[in-house]
Amino acid sequence: MPSACSRVVELPELVTAILEQLHDNKALFAALQVNKLWADEATTLLWSGKSATSPLARIEDAKRRQYYAAKASTMELYCDCEGNVCQGHSGLQNLHFPRLSSLSLARGGRGHEEILLQALQPRLRTLTWFGRPASKYSLAQIHARCPALQSLHLQDRIYTTTTDDLLQFLSGLPSLTSIHLEYYSVSDEVYIHLASRPNLASLKTSPKMIIKLSVIKRVQEMVTQPFSELVELSCALEGKAFSQLSPHLATLTKLKLYLFDVARNTVFDICSCTGLVSLVLDFGRSSHLDAKAHFPPESLLAIANSCSHLQTFDVKDVQMERSMTGIDDDVIQSFVALLPGLLCFRLHMETSVTHRALKILGKGCRRMRDCALEGKSFNLKLLESRGPVLFPQLEVLELEPPVVGHSAAGLAKILHHHAPGVENPMIGGSLDFDKNINYEIRELQRRDKGWSLVQFL
Repeated sequence: MPSACSRVVELPELVTAILEQLHDNKALFAALQVNKLWADEATTLLWSGKSATSPLARIEDAKRRQYYAAKASTMELYCDCEGNVCQGHSGLQNLHFPRLSSLSLARGGRGHEEILLQALQPRLRTLTWFGRPASKYSLAQIHARCPALQSLHLQDRIYTTTTDDLLQFLSGLPSLTSIHLEYYSVSDEVYIHLASRPNLASLKTSPKMIIKLSVIKRVQEMVTQPFSELVELSCALEGKAFSQLSPHLATLTKLKLYLFDVARNTVFDICSCTGLVSLVLDFGRSSHLDAKAHFPPESLLAIANSCSHLQTFDVKDVQMERSMTGIDDDVIQSFVALLPGLLCFRLHMETSVTHRALKILGKGCRRMRDCALEGKSFNLKLLESRGPVLFPQLEVLELEPPVVGHSAAGLAKILHHHAPGVENPMIGGSLDFDKNINYEIRELQRRDKGWSLVQFL
């Protein structure tokens, strides 16, 4: 008579629960040899997460190919310029994917839509469509077959779809919580619909789609509480448009702004988003932007004071009039004192910071993993090579202007001590010099591993 323990490991649900705790493919491959049930459940887990497109195309036997297709949870499919399925993916036709939860298709075309229709089923949660426009028929099939779709990413404009058709499509998918539209233009009606969706958690639009103040005013006229549950927003706005919208964004945790024609108080308006964990500001498309007027040190400190949970702060691609922002080492010290939990700090603008800012960031933000600064000068020789490690978890380091007057071996020794996790620093100003630093760092790492082995033996 079988024991209670043996009966437990014969139940598929319990076997799956056990195997899901194994975060190691070697253990899952070992589970394939236990018995047929364990092999079946382990195969399902091994085929989940990563795209199954190429592995399936390499299987010649049609029966085995369908067996593994039934295990696949993620697929990425690409078509050529004519819209035909790329060579090597043709074997996926006539397969069924009952477990598929994520599907990504690039370009589109007849062969593309055939695969799409095969893959659409009630379990699908994420759909990404790149390249050619989806036909009205395809949109209707997505609408009908994927009632639980949660994430939708459409890239490029659907030329064959009118505003009314797009609104009808989006309205028919109330389960969507994440919408990413990379069109060159979206009508005011679509924005009003997006603002009124009660369960929309993530909204991303193309940087080329500039949301103007007039659009935000129309949204406020038509919707009582716009974006009431939004936690992630990535879009391009006029400065005044963001100022008008910011009071409605108190629920945000992630914000990425492409700002145009920045108003004087635009950056200060971010302070109303008190729950932010990640903030990315891209001023690259702003014209006549003056650093002192539009990004003063007070704005940096105001954000730090209001957004106490901030972990990522990234200001990128700034095309300012090359005037100093007024941000110096003392400002960085005040900023870090307010945000000791910072993981990523990137300032791609002209500041007055020096090597002292690195000391401040290292001592104040012990978990920092990504650091990029554009400052006055960085004399890394002033960082004690035998003192306490500044960045025990740092992985990325970029400094401008480049560090000069140092040998590659000397810089490598300093970085290896203060940021042992950084393997490819960008601090030398040239690709060749950075390569030499990387080589010296790897040599130091090999030496440390060899010494550790000698001590162990």
